[in-house]
Amino acid sequence: MRKLAGMAAVVALSTPTLGCPRDPLAEARNLERDGRTDEAAESYLDAARADPALMAAWDGAARLACGDRADISGCLEVLDTELELLGQVERHGELLAEALERRGRARLAQGLVHAALEDLTRAQEVAPERPSIFAAQARAYLMQGRRVEAKERIEQARKRDPSLEELSELHELMNPSDSP
Repeated sequence: MRKLAGMAAVVALSTPTLGCPRDPLAEARNLERDGRTDEAAESYLDAARADPALMAAWDGAARLACGDRADISGCLEVLDTELELLGQVERHGELLAEALERRGRARLAQGLVHAALEDLTRAQEVAPERPSIFAAQARAYLMQGRRVEAKERIEQARKRDPSLEELSELHELMNPSDSP
C-alpha cells in the first residue's frame, strides 16, 4: 500500500497542472537553445523583472542584448531596467562598452563621425581602461582633422596596450611620410 501511495505521489508531482506558474528563466533557456535569441532575450528580461535578485536572468538578458548582436536599444533597455530595479549596472558594464564601441566603429565606417564619438565617449566612461576605445576615438579625430586629440588617444591606447594591432595603422595615418 505504501509503495502504491509513493508511486501516486511521484505521478502527481511529475504531472503538470493547469494552475502552475510558468518559469520564464527555463523558458528563456529553451528559446535560446532553439536559436530564438530575440524571444529568449525578452524572456530573460521578463524573468529578471519578475525576480530582480535572479542574476542568471540579468546575465542572460544582458548577454543576448549586448553581446555579438550589438543591439544597442535592446542592450540599453536591459541595462536601464537593471539600473531601475537593482540600482547599479556594474555587473554588465563591459558588455555595454563592447556594444557601444561596435556601434561607434560601425558609425565611423558610415562616416557618422560625431555620432561615433558620442558612442565611443560613452563606452570610455563605462570601460575607461579599454585601449581599443582610445584607438577608435583616435581614428574618429583623424577623420575630423583633429590631429592633437588623435595623438593623445593613440598615446592612451599605447599606454594601456603597446601591442594593440590597430596602433601601427593609426601611426601610418598620423605620419604618412613615414610609410614606405
